[in-house]
Amino acid sequence: MIWFISLVGLLLLICVVNAIKFEWDYSEPDPLAQSRQRWRQQRDRTQRILTQGNPQSLEEYLEIFPDACPRCGGRRLYESLAIRRSFITPLLRNRKPKRSWVCTRCGHNNFANKPVQPVQNLRLVTSPYLSAEAAQAIPEWPWEHPPVVPVYLHNDNATTMEFVVEVLEQVFELPKDLAIPCMIYTHQLGRNFVIALPFEEAQEKVAIAHQRSKGKNYPLRFTVENEWT
Repeated sequence: MIWFISLVGLLLLICVVNAIKFEWDYSEPDPLAQSRQRWRQQRDRTQRILTQGNPQSLEEYLEIFPDACPRCGGRRLYESLAIRRSFITPLLRNRKPKRSWVCTRCGHNNFANKPVQPVQNLRLVTSPYLSAEAAQAIPEWPWEHPPVVPVYLHNDNATTMEFVVEVLEQVFELPKDLAIPCMIYTHQLGRNFVIALPFEEAQEKVAIAHQRSKGKNYPLRFTVENEWT
């Protein structure tokens, strides 16, 4: 009798579990269907913009080129992909890569995400909704600001880390959460990107940094370069 009651209880438990699982599976929206729906809606918005001619605002331009620079619409980006590192990284199979980029047109970047390796691969931004020929027919959004050049920091074995961070914060106006990683990457790589500025402003800040370094008898060195490397 006890055995029969146990068997009936087990069957009831299985039925309840299956009912809950069925309800869970069919109550949650299909992520793939949602993704397809969003893509169709985005494509329809893009087509409506193109029927009116070229995009009339930066917002409309970014509808067509969502990966372009959000500040100027530049379609040439230096970027790198790196696995996000954390103490649970070895436990994760599907690790989403972190995309670090810098716009070669205006110098805008997402370095607040703390890239783990230098941004070095040039990529031409295309449109996911247009063919390559149609994308090339749309000019980049006009950028009225002066062109910028990159400033690089070079490693040496004499300058203290504290002084490097101080110069990055006070001269180049980097926040602490960017100045410290910049110093670390420079120490590891030998040279690292600091900031993108108009040429005259970049030279002025580098001269101030070198003057402060000379006053402390440190060989700290920054360079202003005409091309992104």
